[in-house]
Amino acid sequence: KNLKTLNLSRNSLTTPDAFKHLIECTSLDNLDVTHNNIPADEEIALTIQKVSSLCALSITGNDINKLPSFRKKMIAVMPKLGYLDRPVDEIERLRSIAFVNEGPEAEKLVLEEHKRKVNQQRTDEISIFRNWQAEHKKKAAENIAKYGNSNGPPSQPKNPISLLTPEEQKERAEQREKALNTEKEMLNLGVANVAKKYWEIEAQDKSKSVEQLLAESVKAVKEENKNRVEELKDLNDEKRLDNNNENNNENIDDEDEEIDVIEDVEEGYEVVQSPNKNVKSLLKPEESNNNNNNNLQIDTNNNNNNITEKTYKSPKQYNVYSEPIDPLNKMPTNPKNNMPAENQAIPLSTDR
Repeated sequence: KNLKTLNLSRNSLTTPDAFKHLIECTSLDNLDVTHNNIPADEEIALTIQKVSSLCALSITGNDINKLPSFRKKMIAVMPKLGYLDRPVDEIERLRSIAFVNEGPEAEKLVLEEHKRKVNQQRTDEISIFRNWQAEHKKKAAENIAKYGNSNGPPSQPKNPISLLTPEEQKERAEQREKALNTEKEMLNLGVANVAKKYWEIEAQDKSKSVEQLLAESVKAVKEENKNRVEELKDLNDEKRLDNNNENNNENIDDEDEEIDVIEDVEEGYEVVQSPNKNVKSLLKPEESNNNNNNNLQIDTNNNNNNITEKTYKSPKQYNVYSEPIDPLNKMPTNPKNNMPAENQAIPLSTDR
């Protein structure tokens, strides 16, 4: 009783008894019995017609279709049938009922009446359209005479600027200026940074408006940038302090060396004129003839005769490739390059 769709195609159903059980299927609405070699038997056709719940019947590929007026009889007797190997429209149903009940003449009258109704419906639709067109033209002519255009009076905007009060106009100008400033700040601070902070603040409090979220996110990014600048300043101050301490330590070492030199002078060194008129060398008497081994100098321009040392202090120096520089020949520390150049009697000067 609950069966709705049944496919019995290609099962060689050739007798009326093969279809009698279908009468018990009161809910059957789709039946497919194609290509079953069903003979042209009126009794089988009457058995199928008793399945009144059918809405779709596929019966092609059988000799039963060759029965006289088989399609018209099936459509006329089965009121729910809307598909019989092809769709069944309303005019075909009316013609089939008229043919089965009253004959071909009645079918012809039904067809003519249907054509008349269709033509009358088209005429009414055209008449309605023409009346609407005439009314529209009349209204357009009146608008042109009154307003100078066919659309009628110009529509007023909801809140035109010209209708706003001075206070409302000032408020709008302030809002516009505020929005432009916010946009400039976002571009300066970085849209990605502001957007990241925006979503963080929104996740914490979703009740805030877009304007509040933007203002707070811009403020937070500014504060982060300010703290970062202060940290960098503190770091630079620490580096500067470390450099000053290193310089002070070097000055102390220089003073100690000057004291040592003065003590050596008191022990018997003698002052020998250097090729440089402003500098004199301190040498022992037995070394005064060897000018290539000068290692101590006195600055005569200074009234206090401060004694300075001109020995190499081995600072850490690097070339453009970040390689340590050999103090003798300014070359990288490569064993092949550690030897002095040809005709190089003394180390190269490293003073700047």
